[in-house]
Amino acid sequence: MTITTTIAKNSYSGNGSTTVFAYQFKILAQGDLQVILRSSTGTETVQEITTHYTVSGVGSATGGNVTFGSAPASGVTVVIRRATTQTQTVDLVENDPFTAETVETAFDRSIILAQELQEQVERSLKISRTNTMTSTDFTTSATDRANKVLAFDSSGELAVTQEIGTFKGNWAASTTYAVRDIVKDTSTNNIFIAKTAHTSSGSQPLTTNTDSGKWDLLVDAASATTSQSAAATSATAAASSATAAASSASTASGHKDTATTQASNASTSASNAASSATAAASSATAAAASLDSFDDVYLGAKSSDPSVDNDGDALATGALYFNSSSDALKYYTGSAWVAITATTSVSDLSDTNITSPADGSLLLYDTGTSKYIDNVISGDATLADTGALTIANDAITGAKIADDAINSEHYTDGSIDTAHIADLNVTQGKIANEAINEAKMQISNSPVNGYMLTAQSGNTGGLTWAEAPSGGGFSLASALSGTTPTIDWSSATAFSHTLSGDTTYSFSNVPSGGEIELFLKNVAKRYDVLSLNAGTNEDFDGQKGTERIKGSFYNADGTKFYLAGEDGSYSIHQYSLSTAYDVSTASYDSKVSPSFGSSIRIHGLTFNDDGSKLIAARGNDLYEYTVSTPYDISTVSGTANHSIVMDTPLSLASGSDAYFVNIRFNDDGTLAYLQNMRHQDHSSYPNAKGAFIISLSTAYDIDSTLTLQSFADFDLGTHGESNKDDEIGGDISYDGTTVVIVDDNVTSGKTSVYKYRCKIPWNIGAGSLEFIGSSEITLANSNATNIYNVRMSKDGNFFYYNEYQSSNADNAIVRVYNIQGNYSVTLPANTSALPATLGEGVDPTTTSYLRLVSLDGTNTLITDHKEIV
Repeated sequence: MTITTTIAKNSYSGNGSTTVFAYQFKILAQGDLQVILRSSTGTETVQEITTHYTVSGVGSATGGNVTFGSAPASGVTVVIRRATTQTQTVDLVENDPFTAETVETAFDRSIILAQELQEQVERSLKISRTNTMTSTDFTTSATDRANKVLAFDSSGELAVTQEIGTFKGNWAASTTYAVRDIVKDTSTNNIFIAKTAHTSSGSQPLTTNTDSGKWDLLVDAASATTSQSAAATSATAAASSATAAASSASTASGHKDTATTQASNASTSASNAASSATAAASSATAAAASLDSFDDVYLGAKSSDPSVDNDGDALATGALYFNSSSDALKYYTGSAWVAITATTSVSDLSDTNITSPADGSLLLYDTGTSKYIDNVISGDATLADTGALTIANDAITGAKIADDAINSEHYTDGSIDTAHIADLNVTQGKIANEAINEAKMQISNSPVNGYMLTAQSGNTGGLTWAEAPSGGGFSLASALSGTTPTIDWSSATAFSHTLSGDTTYSFSNVPSGGEIELFLKNVAKRYDVLSLNAGTNEDFDGQKGTERIKGSFYNADGTKFYLAGEDGSYSIHQYSLSTAYDVSTASYDSKVSPSFGSSIRIHGLTFNDDGSKLIAARGNDLYEYTVSTPYDISTVSGTANHSIVMDTPLSLASGSDAYFVNIRFNDDGTLAYLQNMRHQDHSSYPNAKGAFIISLSTAYDIDSTLTLQSFADFDLGTHGESNKDDEIGGDISYDGTTVVIVDDNVTSGKTSVYKYRCKIPWNIGAGSLEFIGSSEITLANSNATNIYNVRMSKDGNFFYYNEYQSSNADNAIVRVYNIQGNYSVTLPANTSALPATLGEGVDPTTTSYLRLVSLDGTNTLITDHKEIV
């Protein structure tokens, strides 16, 4: 269908009864219309679809109708304008059908967007086609342009200026003046404004000064004074003329013939005198008006802030006056008087006495002079101007440190460790002779060759020389075995155990103040995607054929499973699971091919908490659809109830920086994880972020306030990814603690999986997201080119994805892996909780280390944990 009209907006007048208004242009979706009501006072209110109106005629070349629920009132203007989402949603896949309708729709969208831009351009302020301007940009910040006006400078370019200018007082020679500086010429009382920046020279008056061409006359006080004087002179002359006329009339009585002529002359003179008096009065009025206008701007000297101008009228914004109490020139902002101050140095302050400052000087208060003075630190310590404090050698000695000044009360456990001591900073040369000897180490006996230092029973903190065990060595830890071992605290201080199954420990002979160490292997790792063994293949070929699977999701309890993707057309298949979250127990229920527009590109789908809504992530948009029967996909609506472009909530530099392939809500629906297939390491999307977490002010409601909480740059190049231009897929665990990322593109039948931990659940920001490790996956189909549908089950037991090769029957196979990890560890009930990261070492062969301490012989605390490679 062609676009045959350039109309992109219709306008009507409301009458209080009409509810149906036609729009005469094509739209591609009902959300592409914007309906605005403009009141008689100019207030514009954007209407909400379904809430205020409905739309018909979507896709029609001639348009359709907007039907209001309530008729717009008389005096209200109804504006219907096209506002198409500025995205390109057509994805052409190699060897797929290339239909005319698909291409023509894409062309239509381009023309529609061009028409909408033209409509906006026609409403903008522009210079004419034959006019020129170097730049229509201005860079003045919001703070600097506050209470200013937009004007044109001496070159006719845009400029942000004050309302009048900056008053600089009386003109003076050898002074630097900027454009729009205002001065008074004291020789004529004229007021001038600078039109060219310059340094003044010469003398007054400015009208004959060498720089006269750099000033414009603002108030012509001299002419006003001259006009006033001329008016007085003219009035005097008029009076004299009147007297002369009277004398001529008296003389005319003796000279009748001459009298007629003289009387006529006298009448003319009197008329001229009256005209002169009128002109004088007009000049005086104009002068008074000019003086009054200036008098309203510069109010003169006053002892306090005035509340009205010199005429008793309201103050004008930009008014000036000189405060004689504080010797400061002030200007009026429209609400307050503000002093105009010059830059002041510290030495200019009245309460400072700066004499000879040097590098590293400090400003110190001197009670003798009641002023701040400059001084430097000297003696055992010096302070440089860089801020570096240098303490002289031997400045701190034993004699200068009071007894017990530094003890265990003055530092926290672990505050002094190897991280705080520079390499090789403590050397033999820096340790005094006998500073560390047997007496200070509390060694109770004399050494014998071949003996070793061991803890001395009964002497807390002491050591003793003892004979080494036979065989030339000793065992670091006592080995445990089985799945229910008992740890005898009296038998050893360290124990090792290679787990062979889920293990429950018990304790015996636990002493007060006792301490043991555990070294464990094969500890279970939550969401263990780095040790993937042979997975299982669940084939959904009976429903999905050879097309690609884009995404999948579950219902609330994991008994329903849904696969979405291509099946000739976009479709969603529903399955029942006899074992929750175990797709190997799936049985086919039904299929739906919803009319989601260009929904063939939808990857991310999920339900709300009760299954009445289906939320979809497509491109850089979110959509909400109604499910009339909860969790029954066959009852999903074909038209979105709500949609939102995420460019603004996510602060995207460009809409192309986001292409969502997964969406996941937290337990209460107030947080959502959005997986982006584009990321910052990709050369085409340097501003993209790999994933986002947003908050929703109303649970599961994409129409509520959406706020970006955190985002992730996964830095795949740093973690070993060689081809940074690959796209990615991924998922977050339902508890928000683990993020899994998979390289979308495949090289030589292999790809990589990356695991991250969220120190703060549901926070993927730089301070929370921690890289755990990566592992290579060998694909079942060595010819696959892409990975789709990267997901973890809600119960944390399964990780799965789909491999894709064009027209391959294996495309319908879901590759499933059990990620429960190795074996769980259970300690006695009176032991503190196991660390959340137990078993989370990067290397699969990691040893998990625990230190346990019992203070009372009953309760046990875990005081240290490490993952040792």
